[in-house]
Amino acid sequence: MNFGSVIQDYLGIPLNYIKIYSEDKALCLIHVSWLKFITNGLKIPPELLEEDLADENLVNFFSSSNDIQLNSEWQLLSIFLWKKRDGKVFRFLKPHEKSPLSAISLTYAQLIHYVTKTNYKNLWEQAWKKYHVSEGIKRNKNKQLSDYFVQEEGVPQGSVLSVTLFTLKLNGILKQLPPSVKGFLYVDDLYISCTGDNMAFIERQLQLAVNKIHQWSAFNGFTFSTAKTSCVHFCRKRSLHPEPEIKLEGQLINVVSEVKFLGVIFDKKLTFHPHVMRLRKKLDKALNILKVLSNTSWGASRTSLLRVYRASILTKMDYGCVIYGSARQSVLKKLDPIHHSALRLCSGAFRTSPVESLYVECCEPSLDYRRTMLAIHFYFKILSHPGHPFHTHKQSQLILRLQRARPSVIPSFFTRVSKFLNSFNLDSVQVVPTIKYHLTPWNSHGLNFLNPFKTFDKANTAPEIY
Repeated sequence: MNFGSVIQDYLGIPLNYIKIYSEDKALCLIHVSWLKFITNGLKIPPELLEEDLADENLVNFFSSSNDIQLNSEWQLLSIFLWKKRDGKVFRFLKPHEKSPLSAISLTYAQLIHYVTKTNYKNLWEQAWKKYHVSEGIKRNKNKQLSDYFVQEEGVPQGSVLSVTLFTLKLNGILKQLPPSVKGFLYVDDLYISCTGDNMAFIERQLQLAVNKIHQWSAFNGFTFSTAKTSCVHFCRKRSLHPEPEIKLEGQLINVVSEVKFLGVIFDKKLTFHPHVMRLRKKLDKALNILKVLSNTSWGASRTSLLRVYRASILTKMDYGCVIYGSARQSVLKKLDPIHHSALRLCSGAFRTSPVESLYVECCEPSLDYRRTMLAIHFYFKILSHPGHPFHTHKQSQLILRLQRARPSVIPSFFTRVSKFLNSFNLDSVQVVPTIKYHLTPWNSHGLNFLNPFKTFDKANTAPEIY
């Protein structure tokens, strides 16, 4: 059966009204009323409809074989044939058809299965070839397709590979820092610092580092936002002292009293009071979840409430506690009311119930003990990773003498952990480094292992054995 016979059988268009161009393309002359009938009121894509009957060859072709007068009531329709490759054609049921499946919505997997196993697969392939060609990209502006253009650099927006390529490209920025300046890079968050007792020396070293970073970024196509860049002078001097003046792209970097870096707010005195207060305000909103779920008539059980508490509130207090745990006890205790209120909601205890009983009932330690436990875990994690930046860190004797002479000085992380280890008699613990296995999962490395069930047949072996 040829292409013209197929069109005649399925669309009811006579052969005299069909002009075949190739085995998969034809041009048909169809009356407007019949076109509306066979399409059931659906809108025909404009690229399939010819604008008018201005072509004299077409007019002569259809007029010579048909005794009709061509006017505005006739329409030229282009018909393309895409041959079905595999599978069967399953028709979707319309919502108004009476069927038990009409009220069932298809899942994403069922929809993808339908598209890939029917002739709609071929339609998708043709659309992909038309709008996503390998030589270039076509953009749609005001419902009109622009010209093709070649994407010479970069990757498509939202691509998974873009994050990896960005990280690999940006890692070389730390090599531009002078030896006296330390820096850490977390994806697109860069931190540099310099310590000393001479402000002129610190300012000169940081300005040199900023100039090298700006020169490297301009060469590699990166830009830094001066509005998002800030400077903090960490100092405990109470008298007047000069602030550093560092410029980026000719603009002076703002010197602020506090800055947020990776979710932790660092103030210039390192008291972490702004971070704790902002954290408590955030936890007050999260506590409303427990207040709703702890309803006595329809609320959740104690186990479910504790899980919600650990997932939505406790995790926020644990994040960064190794850093802000050096704050004074008067600051850290401002988080205790949130912890106690959550435990009372989870356990259903009265307000007059002792705090110690809440810890026992809910199997939750106090925040002070929890911060101590997490600090010790982090300390042993540092010792178990030889590549960690603080693996070979040794505390300065000057800072140790200062902390002994002035107990009011907030101790550093390693000083705090050493006191914890001394109280738990863990000073002499030897930490074994973590063994790294550089095995690629996509290659076979010839690993040998014992398989005692190798000689057993599953079908003829007792269930107790295999």
